[in-house]
Amino acid sequence: MIAFLGNRLVRLVLTLLLVSNVLFSLQPPRPSDLADVIHDSSGRPPSAEDIRRHLELDQPVHYVDWVKNVLSGNLGEPLALAGSVAELLLKGLPASLQLALMAMMIGLAIGVPLGVASAARKGGVRDRAVNGFVLLGLSLPDFLLGLALILLMSVVSLPAPRYVPFTEDWGQSLASTIMPALALGMAVAAVLARGMREASPSSLPHCRSI
Repeated sequence: MIAFLGNRLVRLVLTLLLVSNVLFSLQPPRPSDLADVIHDSSGRPPSAEDIRRHLELDQPVHYVDWVKNVLSGNLGEPLALAGSVAELLLKGLPASLQLALMAMMIGLAIGVPLGVASAARKGGVRDRAVNGFVLLGLSLPDFLLGLALILLMSVVSLPAPRYVPFTEDWGQSLASTIMPALALGMAVAAVLARGMREASPSSLPHCRSI
């Protein structure tokens, strides 16, 4: 088991290095006047030369230096927002973790029962309905379902929810993330329903009464 996990870890590291190297090499060269563009568009007091020196635009970018910065937690600074990239990622991490956990719970609550119900009567009306749900859930993009939910909220005159941290008000927090979690959870439910149907035996006598 340890050898297996070690082999997987080595493959993961090599894959990350390979993908990051390819993506890094595909980046277009930075324009020499990028500092002038930032200075003119922002109207900030620092001169273009100060911006160029602060963002290290006057130095060549090497992949090894970029990897060292990433490993040390230095992900750079965004051009349009204040603060560092690492700070912005940490700021949005709690909401992302909550959304992922809620989407997984929704997927489990919907996908597992549907998969078992479909396997109990393969070839029946229930099975065809679940297969249609699986096809729709796998082919429908998450963002399109999210837009449909937003339109539904506008039709029924519901206000757009604003994210509330879980530590402030857990009820408002769950209410503000239920819509995006539902949009993400449908794809998870479709995958789980198909997996449960294929993994379940062809005959489930104890489920026939469902």
